[in-house]
Amino acid sequence: MPEALEIDKQSGEGKDIEEMDRLFYDLSQKYKEVLNKQDDFEKIVVLDIPWDGKRETSLSEMVMHIVTHATYHRGNITSMLRQMGYPSVTTDLTRYWYSEQN
Repeated sequence: MPEALEIDKQSGEGKDIEEMDRLFYDLSQKYKEVLNKQDDFEKIVVLDIPWDGKRETSLSEMVMHIVTHATYHRGNITSMLRQMGYPSVTTDLTRYWYSEQN
């Protein structure tokens, strides 16, 4: 986990929006590769979060966390935009799905 946090911190620092978009796309492809290789999403793994400690969890719980945590951050960004006087943006996942068609 500490290594992942350091990579995450360095990967976005100083990047423009086009580079961030490419990084996001690359990361989504890595997620697809890993998820497509899984045979058992109820498999128990040990998750070690430095500030929370170790915990056993299933792969399905980890996927649920990733999805809901991303929603949390999209909501924060929308709130910040509103506070700065900008119109809000949709955070609906279906908007993302259909964006690939346009």
